[in-house]
Amino acid sequence: MKKILLAVLLISLVAIADEEKKEFEVKEIEPFWYCALDMKGSYDKHEEAFQTLYNEASVQGLGADFIAFGIYYDDPSQVAPEDLTWELGFELEEKVELKEPLVLKKWDYTLVVSSMYEGVFSDEAFGAAHQKLFEWIGQNGYTPAGPMMEKFIAMPTQTSEGSWEGKINMVMPVQKN
Repeated sequence: MKKILLAVLLISLVAIADEEKKEFEVKEIEPFWYCALDMKGSYDKHEEAFQTLYNEASVQGLGADFIAFGIYYDDPSQVAPEDLTWELGFELEEKVELKEPLVLKKWDYTLVVSSMYEGVFSDEAFGAAHQKLFEWIGQNGYTPAGPMMEKFIAMPTQTSEGSWEGKINMVMPVQKN
């Protein structure tokens, strides 16, 4: 009986470890050019920023069939909302000339840790997901090496309470300690 319990415990621990591996993925990616809309201020400006990004992309002949992402340079728990620096953007197939307010930038970070989040962005679970990602990075011998990117797997939608929700892939550049 003890052997059976030990075997069940061991299998459970392996399953939990496998789930954690799936929850966080370390991967190498290629550098890429991207179109960015630079923003300063509260994250409450996302709706306006998305409208500008999509309108300008269309006007400049870039289309609208792309996966948008946000890049966040500041920790909102440490920086006042009016001082936050961030951008919305999307990957380009090649280097192109852009007109203001869009800016051409290059993502040079090649080693990243990623994790999926689905839910309300103003919910405590969203902050907890970020905290868990940073904890995992530290506990697994990595150090953050650049700004957080959040790829919007689908465009966020507004709940009946007025909050925004969706599914994102959190992508954090890292370096091995």
